[in-house]
Amino acid sequence: MPYPTDCRVVGVLERGPSMVVVEVEPGLCVVRGVRYDGALMVYGDEVAVALDAGDTMDVDLPMPRYRTGGIGVRFRPTADGVRVVEVVPGSPAYGAGLETGDLILEVDGVATSELSADEFVSVMTGEEGSDVSFVIGFEADTGWTEEVIDVTRAYLSG
Repeated sequence: MPYPTDCRVVGVLERGPSMVVVEVEPGLCVVRGVRYDGALMVYGDEVAVALDAGDTMDVDLPMPRYRTGGIGVRFRPTADGVRVVEVVPGSPAYGAGLETGDLILEVDGVATSELSADEFVSVMTGEEGSDVSFVIGFEADTGWTEEVIDVTRAYLSG
């Protein structure tokens, strides 16, 4: 389905299982496709089109050809990183030992304190069966501890 990111939709003209026809204001319009892979929302690449009043245009929106996997956490961004607020039972994160309260400091070498929530989701999700590496911080009996955890992404049914 198209998802306008930088234009004003003034009407939805038609909906189908894999397409939507929309009317937008004239000018530059940036759109991208979106779909659900189970519990995960997956976005395609952005496509920019310039429209004059009365123009019509068909736009093919590229989408990943693979099924998207995740790790199974709910989170809250903080100034220090991303705080795990829930680990889904039976998920890859659960199997890897992530716990509620853990602070995700890095994902694949990228500091999470520098990522928006959408950017974090984009980095932690990927092709089902691919690996993602986290640096996790937590309070242990001996004080603050940081640990690297590798997790294999899995399809998360929704």
